[in-house]
Amino acid sequence: MRFQTSLALILLAAAAAFALLNPTTVVRTEVVNLPTGSYQTPLIGVILIAAAGAILLMLAASGISLSAAAADRRRLEDRLAAREHEIAEMKSRAYDTVSEQIAILRNDLTRQIDELRARIEGRPAEPTRAIRADETEQTRVFQK
Repeated sequence: MRFQTSLALILLAAAAAFALLNPTTVVRTEVVNLPTGSYQTPLIGVILIAAAGAILLMLAASGISLSAAAADRRRLEDRLAAREHEIAEMKSRAYDTVSEQIAILRNDLTRQIDELRARIEGRPAEPTRAIRADETEQTRVFQK
């Protein structure tokens, strides 16, 4: 139980206990002067009823506020789930295009390798030059 609800129940119980323990005070009528005239009313009883009504209205307003907050939260969670779904779809489409791009690249590289193989097979062999004594294989690679 929330603190606000507990406090309201305690106040209502206190008002009910006061009314039960002091019934003559609650129903005693007093003269109340208003701009429209003078009235005899049980003033304490009216005050108790007004206080109880205010407490109950406070509880009702709190409940409405909580239900509105819960509805907002559900709506935001639904929007978040929709966004996550969109992101998942975008990722899956990206993976699909990546596999297509890899296949295109593989085909292109295969074609280029075949063209290079055909060029190499049609070209006469280059004579190899002798390595000098002060030259290593690694320095020859850098000179090219």
